[in-house]
Formats: sequence, C-alpha cells, structure tokens
Amino acid sequence: MWVLVAFLVTSGLLAFGLAVSRTRVSINSAQQFDRAGYCSAPGNRSPDGTPLVPGTFLDLTVNDARTAGNYGGAVPASFVEGVGLTCAPPPPGYVRHGFAGAANQVAAGIYPYYRPGP
Repeated sequence: MWVLVAFLVTSGLLAFGLAVSRTRVSINSAQQFDRAGYCSAPGNRSPDGTPLVPGTFLDLTVNDARTAGNYGGAVPASFVEGVGLTCAPPPPGYVRHGFAGAANQVAAGIYPYYRPGP
C-alpha cells in the first residue's frame, strides 16, 4: 500500500512540476493599481497606527493620498534631477521646472521637477 501512495505522490509532483514549467505568467499595467510616491504630512499614521514623521516617503495607490484616512494631506514627492523621487528638499540652487514626466521615467503631471537653475 505504501508503494502505491509513494507512486501517486511522485506522479502528482511530476505532473505539477510539468504544469508549472509550461505556464507563462505575465503582469501588464492593466492589472496593476496606479501607484505614486508621496510624502507624509503631519498627523499621518502607518496602517498599524504608528505616527509617521512628516516627510516620510510613501508608496501609495493614488486614491490613498486623496482620502482623509491614514495618509490624508500627503503630497506628491518631488523629482530632483540627479536624485530621483524624494521627500527631501531640493539642493541649494535647484529651481522648479514644471513636472517630471516620461523623460524621467515617471508618470507625467504628478511630481514637481527640480533641476539646477535657472
């Protein structure tokens, strides 16, 4: 009887391994939620209720920052040339030049863009 059980278990594992090896999984943008980088505001809290230091970088779904829940008042992160997305202030001498976009490999119209001025 144990020989039969071992045979069935081995056969099942082989069939499972074959099925997994032939499966092609891909995720495209249509299956993902829109996410963006935000900076926490005073009074923001993590999901477990721990207070967040204002200016903490947050990776949120876009609607999380629009609601008054844990992240109410959070603002989009800045895109600083040579740094990327950040909640830190831009370095001295950097000025705002509109918004970052596809050239910076981020969604257009969300992140204030800073580069050496003027």
